[in-house]
Amino acid sequence: MATADQFRVLANPAVYVDDQLIKVIPESVREHEPGERRVRAVSAGGRSVEHVVGLNVAEMKGRVTFRMAVTAEAIALVQDWSDKANKLVPVTVELTTETRQSSYRMMFLTDTPEYGYEAEGEVEVTFEGSLPVRS
Repeated sequence: MATADQFRVLANPAVYVDDQLIKVIPESVREHEPGERRVRAVSAGGRSVEHVVGLNVAEMKGRVTFRMAVTAEAIALVQDWSDKANKLVPVTVELTTETRQSSYRMMFLTDTPEYGYEAEGEVEVTFEGSLPVRS
């Protein structure tokens, strides 16, 4: 018998920053899977070529991006996250669905947020930091 893990599309995660539920724009949440591998061809003598693989450790960091509607509440949240990042105070970011959870314990707001002051204005935020703990 099939389980929910096998057929449910993960399209509506709950986003928490420091245990506070964040109101996000639907379909805007992005989670970067850490770990980039580089494959290189090396000469094995004569016409023989083999391949080696290396892990790019510079990319071994968690990254979560999402967008929020531009409201006074969202602007206050972004300013708080920015202030914390400037003081080197990490935040915790969690993504939760019915069948999966990713917890990032030491994250920092990295991009300079830009607010769109319009009827459907949005602000995108990006957090980077620790590798995720998954359950």
